[in-house]
Amino acid sequence: MLDKINRNLNKLNRTTQNLRMTQNNVRQMTGQGRGGGFGFGGAQRNAGRNNAQPQANEWECKCGQINTTKFCGSCGESPARCVKCLIVVQTAFCPECGEKIETE
Repeated sequence: MLDKINRNLNKLNRTTQNLRMTQNNVRQMTGQGRGGGFGFGGAQRNAGRNNAQPQANEWECKCGQINTTKFCGSCGESPARCVKCLIVVQTAFCPECGEKIETE
C-alpha cells in the first residue's frame, strides 16, 4: 500500500514539474511578465513600442505590469489616484491640482 502511494506521489511530482516547464515556455513565447500581462496579447500589444512608458489609456503598476483595466493583471493592485481629482497619477504630485499622492 505504501509503495503504491509513493509511486503516485512520484507521478504527481513529475506531472507538476512538467506543468511548471510548460508554464515557463508559454510565458516566454507570449511575452508574459514585465509589461506582457496575462494572456496571449502581451507581446503583440508591446510590439513596435520604443519605450516602456504607458500610453494615454494605460497605467504602470508598482510590479512593472502595464495595464488598461481598473486593476493590475499581475498582482491585483489598483492604480494610484489623486484623492481630489480622482485621476490616475504616475507621479508623486497630481498634475491637475498639485496634491501629493500618498502611496502605501
